[in-house]
Amino acid sequence: MAAVVQVDGISGVLQELYFLNRRLHKEITTRMRTAAQPLVERVGQLFPDAEPLSRWNGTQPGQRTAGGFPKYYGPAARKGIKARTGGRKDRLTGMKPILKLVQTDPAGAIYDIAGRQNTGTHPTFIPNLKQSDGQASRAMWPGVLSNYPYVEAQVMAAVEQASDEVSKAIASGAESRTAKQSAFASARGRTSLGRFGVRGI
Repeated sequence: MAAVVQVDGISGVLQELYFLNRRLHKEITTRMRTAAQPLVERVGQLFPDAEPLSRWNGTQPGQRTAGGFPKYYGPAARKGIKARTGGRKDRLTGMKPILKLVQTDPAGAIYDIAGRQNTGTHPTFIPNLKQSDGQASRAMWPGVLSNYPYVEAQVMAAVEQASDEVSKAIASGAESRTAKQSAFASARGRTSLGRFGVRGI
């Protein structure tokens, strides 16, 4: 996975928009994914057509060796790249990605990141892959970094639209998600364990 755009506070804006206007939220997140399609295609070009290593090649999607190891099939690796919105908070930065690229093809993911953390159970596979195609990441991050400015500009334009719509809705009297949650919490109280429910002693 490669986070394409990650900005502090933006995920909250999108959450508010989802609460206030789900149709518009869907339109804006779709606009973000559409903006990332040139990047999806560019990253896909960095995945090789043929097998990076001998005897790792498949002839169709989903093939595996007798031991269950995914075989590499170039068209499936390129098709496996998807642009998705949202994601979990980064533990190091404390920020949530608003747009990311993911590799959904197992062999494509192995090609891209194998060797980043450990040597795995195949002692010659990763050294040979590093020798033939270099260090991880071999496609996702290089492709993102080389095309980042265009995609960032398109996505941030969509984010500004979302922010404007949230501000207009709240200014017109709509109750924000945050305010409604705070009111709900205050009305219910907390138990002695801190959970919402029966008011604690």
